[in-house]
Amino acid sequence: MERTIIVNDTPYRLESVTGQVLATTKSMETSVQGSVSGGGGRLREGSGKVHGVDLQLVSTTIVHDQFFLADEAGREHAFQLQGFNVACREGNSLTVVSAFAPGQARGPYVAVRNNTTQTRFVNESALRTLCSPSLLRYLLVCLGAMLVEYKLLSGFLLITGCLFATAFATMVVYGIKSGSNLEDFKKHL
Repeated sequence: MERTIIVNDTPYRLESVTGQVLATTKSMETSVQGSVSGGGGRLREGSGKVHGVDLQLVSTTIVHDQFFLADEAGREHAFQLQGFNVACREGNSLTVVSAFAPGQARGPYVAVRNNTTQTRFVNESALRTLCSPSLLRYLLVCLGAMLVEYKLLSGFLLITGCLFATAFATMVVYGIKSGSNLEDFKKHL
């Protein structure tokens, strides 16, 4: 099924496949990154100082879902998704939604709905990438505003304060718009 939604005056094409789960598997990938700093020191004849070691570890786990659906016409569809953690079993009815930006032939999977259990799984990072406003456009507007302020104002502190305020306001507006677009997109799924 295909339909179009409009978010922030931009039309996005949504394509979905609904079918019964034939088979499903799940795997997890964990990556661990760490850093060590500090340590060392000097001891001599029972006196001196030894510095402690600072160890920082960060682990990230990504869930991989793989499942096969049979649609109403009997066609089989295979899906391999990352970051959804879809709860489903054989026999459940699923709808998988992918979204396409204007002019794009490919788009990310953005949502999976388990129609049997009435639960929805959304890939927020894919949605955020897809529907965030152009950061370059916001930065160009910010630069233009800063140039105007520089030409109109005098005094180092006044100019500096206005430039920082403009940069801060631009980032706040960009963040608000990104969040608004994300929530608007999720409502239409």
